[in-house]
Amino acid sequence: MESTPSDRYVPARPARTRGLACLALTAAALAACTPSAPVDEPAGSALPALDDASVYAWAETDTEPVSSPGATAVGDALYAWTTEWPSGTVYSPVTRGDASEPGIVSAAVEPLTPENYRVVERVERGLDHWLDGTPVGRIEPTGYVQPTYEGGDVVIDTDGDGHGYGVSVTVVPAQGYAEGYGAYRSDRNKETFAPHLIAGCDDHPVGEGDTSRVITFECDSLTSAGGADVLVSTENIDHFNLDDRSSARTTVVLFRSDGTAVVVQGRFGVLPDLSVKPPATATSDLTIDDLVALAEALPTVAVV
Repeated sequence: MESTPSDRYVPARPARTRGLACLALTAAALAACTPSAPVDEPAGSALPALDDASVYAWAETDTEPVSSPGATAVGDALYAWTTEWPSGTVYSPVTRGDASEPGIVSAAVEPLTPENYRVVERVERGLDHWLDGTPVGRIEPTGYVQPTYEGGDVVIDTDGDGHGYGVSVTVVPAQGYAEGYGAYRSDRNKETFAPHLIAGCDDHPVGEGDTSRVITFECDSLTSAGGADVLVSTENIDHFNLDDRSSARTTVVLFRSDGTAVVVQGRFGVLPDLSVKPPATATSDLTIDDLVALAEALPTVAVV
C-alpha cells in the first residue's frame, strides 16, 4: 500500500506492535496517544437524559453521509493502521450486483486499495425511544440527532488461512456515549442494543424453532496504555440447530479525556463475507489488545 485515500500524508510502514501500545503510525495518529486539549464539540452533541429502564435505538436520518476534514483524518489513520500487515492480507468488502437479479447483491473482498476503501464519513443518526418495554413496540423519536464519524470496514487475514477479521470504527462526540453496559433487545430478525451503552451482558434468547438462538456475552473493563477507560463486550450468537452459523462480534469502547468516545467493532469469520464462523481451531487474526490500540491511535478530532 503506497498511498492513502487522501493527500493528507503518506504514512511510513510501522513495525508490528502487540499489546496495549500505541501503534507507530503518523504524527496525527500518534497525537491521539498523548493527552490532548478538549476538542471544540458543537453545542447539543451530548446525550439527553435517558431512562435506564427504557430501550432506545438509533434510526437513520434524511441526511446523507458526507466527507469532512475530521472524518477524513480518522479514515486516513485507519487506512495507515492497515499497513501493519503486508499487502495482500488486508481487504475491502466490495458489493456486487447479480446480473440476472438486479435487486440481489453480494459482498466479496478484494485487496484493499485507496479506490475500494470504505472511507470514514460523517453520519447523522437519530435516537428513538422504544415504548411499552416490548421488543417490537411503538417508537417515539427523542428529537436528539448525533453526528458521528463512521466507516472503514477493512478485513484482515494475517495468516492467509481464509479466515478474516472485519474492523470498523465510529467516533462519537463529547458526552455522546454513556459509560456502562446496556440491555439487549430484539426486533424480530434484527438485534441491537441500547445505543448509548455497550452491549451486554445477560444471556438473550432470540427466535423460535429451528431458527432459535441464544446470545451470550463476555464482558470486561480495562485501562488502556494511555490511561483511558475501556469497556469490552464480545457477543456470541449460537444457533441451537445450526452450529456452523454461529458468529462472534466484539465491541470496544474507549472513553477519551476530552469526553469523546471511540467505538471499534470487530467480527471474525470466513472469507469472503465473514458470514460463517471459522472452526474452533482457527486463530483469530486480531486480539482485543489490537482493537484497543487502534482506538487509541485514532486522531483526536472534533465531531462536527
